[in-house]
Amino acid sequence: MVNRCAFSGCKNKILSVGINCHKCKLYFCSNHRLPEEHICPHMQEIKEEAYANLSNTLQQQKCVATKI
Repeated sequence: MVNRCAFSGCKNKILSVGINCHKCKLYFCSNHRLPEEHICPHMQEIKEEAYANLSNTLQQQKCVATKI
């Protein structure tokens, strides 16, 4: 395991557990752990997946009034 953050210009050490981006498979420090922070090249794909998941959740929780 690499002991330094993969973000360009960052020299922070990675915690013993390490924070692995599930899309680009690189290890980052706690400051750059989020895809938005380390400018993940797969950001568009991440946004589309999140939108699809939220859309499905909202459709399942949709409240429809019954007709009397």
